[in-house]
Amino acid sequence: MSMSGDRETIKRVADDSEVIEGVEVPRSIELTTSGGADPDMFVRVELRDGSRVLAELSWKYQDRVRFSRSNCGRPRLPSW
Repeated sequence: MSMSGDRETIKRVADDSEVIEGVEVPRSIELTTSGGADPDMFVRVELRDGSRVLAELSWKYQDRVRFSRSNCGRPRLPSW
């Protein structure tokens, strides 16, 4: 885990691994960033059939992010 300003980053690496081209590679890696004005982000990369695959990529807005409505009725996102 690391902190940068008001952002927090958590990295999780799988205990089990696979050897690919002579290099030991973890079966999965997860990265979560949270805090600050930006939305929280979650990324999970997995090994499948010997290849890296982006298994999940998501953003989550917390209560600290507010939306406002424009005249056309569409939500206006805060600038990041």
